[in-house]
This record gives sequence, C-alpha cells and structure tokens, in this order.
Amino acid sequence: MPKKIKNLRGKIIDSSLKLFKENSYQDVCMKSIADELGIAVGTIYNYFPTKWDLFLKIFEENWDMIYHKLSHETNNIKKEYLKTFFTILYKEMCRNKVIVKKIFRYIHENNDLHKDKKNAIDKIRFNEIIFTKVYNLFLINFKRDYSEVCIDLYQEELKKLFIIIQTSIPTLLKFYAKNQEANIQFILDLLQSYTENNIL
Repeated sequence: MPKKIKNLRGKIIDSSLKLFKENSYQDVCMKSIADELGIAVGTIYNYFPTKWDLFLKIFEENWDMIYHKLSHETNNIKKEYLKTFFTILYKEMCRNKVIVKKIFRYIHENNDLHKDKKNAIDKIRFNEIIFTKVYNLFLINFKRDYSEVCIDLYQEELKKLFIIIQTSIPTLLKFYAKNQEANIQFILDLLQSYTENNIL
C-alpha cells in the first residue's frame, strides 16, 4: 500500500525548489523529484500536469515570498528605503538565480515559448506577479526617499526604468557577480539621475 504523505503538494514544491535552485531546468526531471520524496512519478502528475507547470508554481510562490520580505523589511526601517529595497531584491534574485534566469529569459524571448508554455505563464497572472505588486512597493519606497522632491510617480518612464532595472539584475548577476555593492549602487545612481532630470 502506498504511503500517505501529509501536505504532499507542498512537499513536492519544496523538493522541486531545492532541485531547481541547484540545477538547470533541463537537468531536473520529474523522476528526480519523485526519488527525492520516495513517491511514484505519476503521483506528481496528479498535482502538476507538466514540469513547466510545476516550475511556474515554484516561481510564483517564491516570488510572492520575495514580495512579502520586501514589504516587511522596508516597513521596518526609517531611512535608505530604496537601498534596502534593491539590496533585498538583488540578494533574493541572486539566491534564486537559476529560477530567475530561466523565467526572465522567457520574458525577453517570449516568441520562443511554445503555445502551452505561454498559456501556463498567462495562468499565473505573470505581469501582476513579477511587475505590478513589486513595482507598487517600489513606488512607495521611492516616494519615501524622495519625499521632498516633486516628481510625478505615475510617469510611464519611471515604470519603464524599473522594468529595465529589474530585468537587468540577472545580467548583472551573470557578468558582475562579485560586485554586489557596486551593482546596487549602480541601480541607485540610475534612479538618482532619473530623479534629477524629472523634477516637476
């Protein structure tokens, strides 16, 4: 008789997250996840129809955790809001770089996605999860740091700048991994430059 595992869905997600953090997407198979848990491969398919569905679920939950960490940490400081915000975002994206790299590559190369993968991305409200929630939190902290400066927070250019910064972090991690402080300062300097040039 097969053993029953309490909260099996959660355990599948946790084990998969560990494997995806340590290996490329291609190197993780459903069998390796099943072996890790001591269950049949078919059991995983009862919860997740494909590896891609499982991968996106992991990303969604992981990104949600990053959002809550950003929100909590920036709520509990009194200054340097944006520095704290981008330090946490940078470190968390670094900690999950294998997953982040894969997802953000598909953002840049959306046309390379098979129709089923595009549909799966749509199912997790991709823009809302990756950009909107984190962007709104960024705006709160931007306003805190620049409270004395009159800037239109709803300029489309500011949103574009944030998207460019967020999607460029994986590139900074790839080519300038040893320069964490310099990379974060580079991001802050970009925002400072934007602010100086867009005062109302």
